[in-house]
Amino acid sequence: MRRTLIGFILGLLIVPVIGAVVAFSGHFPFEATGTPPRWESRLAGMALDPAVERKAKGLVNPIAATEAELVKGMKVYRDGCAGCHAEPGQTSPWGMNNYPPAPQLADHGEDAPVPMTFVVVKHGIRYTGM
Repeated sequence: MRRTLIGFILGLLIVPVIGAVVAFSGHFPFEATGTPPRWESRLAGMALDPAVERKAKGLVNPIAATEAELVKGMKVYRDGCAGCHAEPGQTSPWGMNNYPPAPQLADHGEDAPVPMTFVVVKHGIRYTGM
């Protein structure tokens, strides 16, 4: 029983210790021009999605989807978002050079529900430049 407990504790400690050794020895990737490793993207997504869902819970869109409101929304997008997230029919070199790259929303949009999109636009996402 004692050996099992010691093995379990060592198993819990070894991954963080290896991670610390890699990070503090200068072997952790820092370049903003590279593609994020798959593990980093998955971990970020696993943390981001539930956090945004929790923050958006109970929110409803108070603005009707009228022609006038959609035009206002497009002006807001063009003035504050298109620099990184692109204009229709274009790709934003500025946004694609961010780390992680900014989603190019103009042509394919975002599939998140409106309350979640509102939370992201209002508060931004840490470590993304937004």
